[in-house]
Amino acid sequence: MSQHQNPPIPQGPPKGALLAAQVESRRFSGPLPPPEILEHYERIVPGAGERILKMAENQAQHRQNIEVKLVVSGLVNERIGAIGATIVSLGFLGGAVYSIASGYPAAGTFLGTLDILALVYAFRVGRT
Repeated sequence: MSQHQNPPIPQGPPKGALLAAQVESRRFSGPLPPPEILEHYERIVPGAGERILKMAENQAQHRQNIEVKLVVSGLVNERIGAIGATIVSLGFLGGAVYSIASGYPAAGTFLGTLDILALVYAFRVGRT
């Protein structure tokens, strides 16, 4: 049987030795890498630089389309809300007039006052 020897376990640096380490880190943000990295991609895979630029352009276009849809959607929602509020307010006002004309002045006054207070509240809250 042959015996094999384990390699010696390192004991660390000699006493008094200075250890130094250098760490380099690079970061970038945004849709495109810096030109030197883009050039490196192009060297590794010909056409990669153009594909990366096209991808960034497509992403920007997609983001702009989403923003347009959000703005249009917000405007439509505001219009629908305003139309709905107008219909409800006119309904209360009509109910108030009908109640007063039918001989129920207290109920008509209550509905009319409620309608006006709701409108005032909506305009106050909507402006803050």
